[in-house]
Amino acid sequence: MGIVVYCDAGSNLFNYILKNKNLDVNVLSMTLDVDDRSMKLYDENLNLDEFASEFYNKMRKGCKVKTALVSTGLLLEEFKKQVDLGNQVICFTMSKNISGTYQSANIAAEEINSSFGKKMVYIVDSMTAGFGEGMQALSAAQDIKEGYSFDEVCTRADDRVFKTRSEFMVDDAKYLAKTGRVNPIVAKIASVLGIKVLLYGSPRGKIEMTNKVHGRMMALKTMTKVLLSHIKDNNSIVYISHCDCLEDANRLKKFINDGGVPNVEIHHHDFVTGAHIGPGSIAVFYEGINRD
Repeated sequence: MGIVVYCDAGSNLFNYILKNKNLDVNVLSMTLDVDDRSMKLYDENLNLDEFASEFYNKMRKGCKVKTALVSTGLLLEEFKKQVDLGNQVICFTMSKNISGTYQSANIAAEEINSSFGKKMVYIVDSMTAGFGEGMQALSAAQDIKEGYSFDEVCTRADDRVFKTRSEFMVDDAKYLAKTGRVNPIVAKIASVLGIKVLLYGSPRGKIEMTNKVHGRMMALKTMTKVLLSHIKDNNSIVYISHCDCLEDANRLKKFINDGGVPNVEIHHHDFVTGAHIGPGSIAVFYEGINRD
């Protein structure tokens, strides 16, 4: 009997990342609608550089963007396929306070577990999104590789949830206003004054505002300061994801490196959550002591 790891497409785990790390994680597709085009992320083979540029330029011009959670039907189909092969499943989802995928996954897991009369599928609410979820899935895959039992993998996964930290900078608060996280009037004023909104993945599993600073440079320096004061191990991997702002991602990486943290990776931000924070946004994910 094997152990199989699943997560949703909001995890930021593009195919090339999994290949480079040589870890087995199954990424469940999610739908992204951009105007009249609908696609399954990440079933489609995308040129990430080209798509990111095109996608965020369309957002800048006001295109209509919509995302959809992973359906219970797809989750049930995938879980059943694995348990019929004799495998057990651990599945990571975006926070239940961000997406309904967690609820769908629990419905599917309950049906599978009830039919077997024991725990065959275990669902982990990552209480975050993007690489925060992806990091947890990668760690579970590494635990499996090292020979941990199913119960041990699940326990270790639960223990990591509130040690996974994420800090965000949003370039234009109007995208947060669309999701209800910022008052539209405040968002407009912030845009006019050049104020950048800083957020983090809170202990409540929500993306919450932490600060407002003047200008992108100050935002990047503030993000670095927060990371350096909360990171658990300076030699652990830090993930930077960006929404079509590679230059600032490299600048943030240098600030973090100069602070004594050498292992920093830069990737495109996943387009599922990128659709809600908008172009020019940048995020950093790492293991901290806790999320306080």
